Amino acid sequence: MTRLALKMVRCGLLTACFFSILSTPTAQAKTQVRDRIARVINSFVEVRAGAAKAYLSKGRIYLGELVTIRGKRGEEWVEVVSGKVRGWIPLRSVSILSHEDIEKMKATIDPGRDRRLRDYEYDLNGRRKTDAQYTGSGEGADTPNPPSLSGTLVSGLSVAAGAGTGQVKRHFQSNAPEQSFLRNLRFEPQTFATYFGVDWEMFPSIGLRLDLIDLRFASTELTIFTADGPQGLSIPIDAQDLNLDAYYEVMYASVGLRVLLGAHWLRFGFKDVRPTPIGLSTSTLGLTGGLAIGYRSDVLEAWLSGRYEYPLFHTQSPIGSGSESLGMTGALIDGRWWFLHQWGIGLVSHYSRRQSDYSGPNQHLDTLSSDDQSYGYTSARDTDMVWSVILCGYWRTQ
Repeated sequence: MTRLALKMVRCGLLTACFFSILSTPTAQAKTQVRDRIARVINSFVEVRAGAAKAYLSKGRIYLGELVTIRGKRGEEWVEVVSGKVRGWIPLRSVSILSHEDIEKMKATIDPGRDRRLRDYEYDLNGRRKTDAQYTGSGEGADTPNPPSLSGTLVSGLSVAAGAGTGQVKRHFQSNAPEQSFLRNLRFEPQTFATYFGVDWEMFPSIGLRLDLIDLRFASTELTIFTADGPQGLSIPIDAQDLNLDAYYEVMYASVGLRVLLGAHWLRFGFKDVRPTPIGLSTSTLGLTGGLAIGYRSDVLEAWLSGRYEYPLFHTQSPIGSGSESLGMTGALIDGRWWFLHQWGIGLVSHYSRRQSDYSGPNQHLDTLSSDDQSYGYTSARDTDMVWSVILCGYWRTQ
């Protein structure tokens, strides 16, 4: 009886041990991804407060940075569990490093280097740096910061192109005699507009932006009163608007502010073949300064910018209206939707205004209103405006 009882006790103990092993976290680990070291493979990734794009951004991690992630198998979002910027990111935005990769990087660490990199600070985007070098978001991670990664900390390049509609407007007023058409002229044709743009963030928070708008295939219809009676005229017009800005960008969560400094070139072209043309072609180059405010998420981005210009050069052709004084302003709206990771669509709308005051003697004469004499002026004002609305396609680097 005693032997039978001992056997039953042994059987009970073995059974209890078996079920205890099955219920331990080791057995459940098959459905759990342990903490892994991963490298960011996108130009930047928004770290969200939860596992969805609807959650607010807590900051960014950038291309080449090493982070520690944790998550369940089969899920699209993983948790960043190291560094000051902690939260959730898409799994597809990182590449999990193998044990061999980690060992190779460990071999490049200087013997006396502190792997935990305790002497660090954070910038406004939540990126950790030691002295002047960015070191990623891996607080306490047993991973190095190879010098080769520092050259990859470059944000993205985006290119845009599109077509739409626009308008070229000029209002010319002078002190010419009442009977001369040079007293008051208006040109307001609708045009076909094309756009090409580049936005290159060369370093974190520092970038260049180029915007080129070309407006063509337009002509204005005028009726002038000559000595022989009313005469209808058709004058072809085109315009080009080029803006190049360097900017410094600061992001607060998803809202950004840019300080702009650059150059602007604006040209109005009148294809008038008369010996004394009615409309004069003008070209202006100047220095610009301005501000832009924007919003950026994983799929949406929009910027509104305004600028003021200090003119450097101003020319007229084929003749001039006298000495000039100028003032120029402008604005641009750029909104885009990234429906795929690298591809997007959106709208660009721009506006530029130039006011030119002329004084003194000139060669711009009215030889049509009278057979007996030519009419001129000694004071005049050109008010030029150009706007466009353009549908664009966008492409960006990963």
